[in-house]
Amino acid sequence: MKVLIFDREHNFTRWYVYWIPKTRTLGVTDGGSTYYERTCTIEDRMRLLNSSKTLLDDKWSDVFDQAGMKIEEISEKELTVSFACLQQITLVLNENKEVAKPLFSLLFEDRQALISDLSDNRKRTRTRSLTEEGAKIKKLAPVKKRVGKAKSKVSDGPKAVDQTLRRTTRSCEDPTSIFQNDECNRETKENGQGAVGMREAELQMLDLWNFVLNFYTTSFLFVYLTTSLLILKKRSWGIFPEVTLGWLELLLDRLASDEIAAVPSFGKKHLTPKLVEQERDASPFEMSATLLTCGIEAILQDDLSRGFTEAEKRGYSLLEMPKNARNQKTLTTMYSALFLFRWTFLLPLRVAFMITAVVFLSMSSVFCIFVGASQRQVRYCGVVFARFFNVATGLVVRSHDKHHRPASSGIVVSNHLSLNDVMTLYSDVPLDSKGYAVTAQSHGGFVTVLQKYGSYLTPVLLIDRENKADRTGLRDAILRYATQKDATPPLVFPEGFCVNNDVVLQFRKSAFVDGITFHPIAMKQNPRFGDSFWREDTYLPYLLRCMTSLALQIDIVYLPTMHKIPSEDEAEFARRVQTTIAGAIGRDALPYGGHLKKPSQRHRHLMQLQAAIAANFLDSIE
Repeated sequence: MKVLIFDREHNFTRWYVYWIPKTRTLGVTDGGSTYYERTCTIEDRMRLLNSSKTLLDDKWSDVFDQAGMKIEEISEKELTVSFACLQQITLVLNENKEVAKPLFSLLFEDRQALISDLSDNRKRTRTRSLTEEGAKIKKLAPVKKRVGKAKSKVSDGPKAVDQTLRRTTRSCEDPTSIFQNDECNRETKENGQGAVGMREAELQMLDLWNFVLNFYTTSFLFVYLTTSLLILKKRSWGIFPEVTLGWLELLLDRLASDEIAAVPSFGKKHLTPKLVEQERDASPFEMSATLLTCGIEAILQDDLSRGFTEAEKRGYSLLEMPKNARNQKTLTTMYSALFLFRWTFLLPLRVAFMITAVVFLSMSSVFCIFVGASQRQVRYCGVVFARFFNVATGLVVRSHDKHHRPASSGIVVSNHLSLNDVMTLYSDVPLDSKGYAVTAQSHGGFVTVLQKYGSYLTPVLLIDRENKADRTGLRDAILRYATQKDATPPLVFPEGFCVNNDVVLQFRKSAFVDGITFHPIAMKQNPRFGDSFWREDTYLPYLLRCMTSLALQIDIVYLPTMHKIPSEDEAEFARRVQTTIAGAIGRDALPYGGHLKKPSQRHRHLMQLQAAIAANFLDSIE
């Protein structure tokens, strides 16, 4: 390998970076009396360039050819140099100037000789070009002699061209007169300025890329480490997401105040067999009017599909490209910026948190099994995992009326948005409480991993909804947990289906029995910056949609405990709890269950309606 050298400007001072292969010395000097040097072994250079030994020499030469080193910091005794791959090396001041100065003088003279050779090559190329042009003019001279008045002048043309050529050649070849010839001077300046301009542009792009990469890495690590520290310290994951979303919401409301208003609920009647029985004393005309009203209201607002479509957004969310909006250009620019932010920063960050959550779940499960952890330690592991998982899905939770949080045995009931509701509620559990015994539908894939390892941190009661024996066994297990004094209260979602939070479906009545304390919890989402409703066929696409949203905003409202009144049956008590939860979040409590999505259940419901209406008409005729 030859001696390598290039120059670099730092703080308005020209510095020269050189490499001497014989002594393996990497040095930086200002060309005067200051020299910073360090001996670099092959291992050092392999680490700096992240290269194998076979490609090391080529990559090392490329670094000097492309000026790929940057001077970061200079002190009296040390100088730090960084490489394009973000590796750094520190050089030490060489105080033996009598040895270093002649060495660099030799390097500098070698560099100047190379520049001189390059200049000579350019001069020879220019001379050759002028010589060829003169030869062409000589060939054309006899033809020009035939032109009338200018024969004698043209006949002297070749001589004049030869004299001009010799003068130009002499001027370009003579170093003392190189700047006296305007044409040579102009070409030299243009070539020099062009090379310097390209070099400066490359350096500026490299500096910009390094700045962006450093800022991205620093921000990523800062957010990840500070959030992880807050979670491990048994705190929330910070108020920054909530404050940022509040500012963004205010900004969007100012830029696009022409948002679409939500369709109001008008307190309509729902056509059910119970409604028909209530109208038993009505005349046929009144009954017909009631049925006609219910039919028109169902056309205006279909109750069954309301709970299973995409949640209605209030205002612009910038999750989709805005169309025909006021301040269209501004909103489009904000959408593009947020799109890049969501996919290039939020998604990798949330993937890192999801990996952390799964690793923490696995390690804490092993810890709880083999160490014999206390109840408080088990609860800590469960809460920390739930919070890591919620951060990975972009969840922002606000809790209300915490003094009503479940503190005794019983059954905890809540409305249902998605499978993530378990982690949403569990992340707000106090460490000195009993937590929840989770009830869930058995799934496959990634959900199986969560359910398997999560069962080591809290009781998990799984059910196959299609198996009647499983449903009966789950009901018995829930009641057994609820009646034991020191047992963990089971968390139940009586709707039985995930709903988009626009309505609350009918609660299943099987667990609403006497002698049990019920702890109702209402969850309300703001789908403007992300929809928590699980409407995909499988879990991973839903998880990706959550992780690429801006945020999933959910408010948890803890309600006072409720007990069954002796005069109520199980269905009436379930309806009262459903109405209480729906009223707390301002949603309609429907008298229909999610099972009506199945054609067989819809047909059965239709038969019940027809039988009730027919019985009503028969009674009115009699």
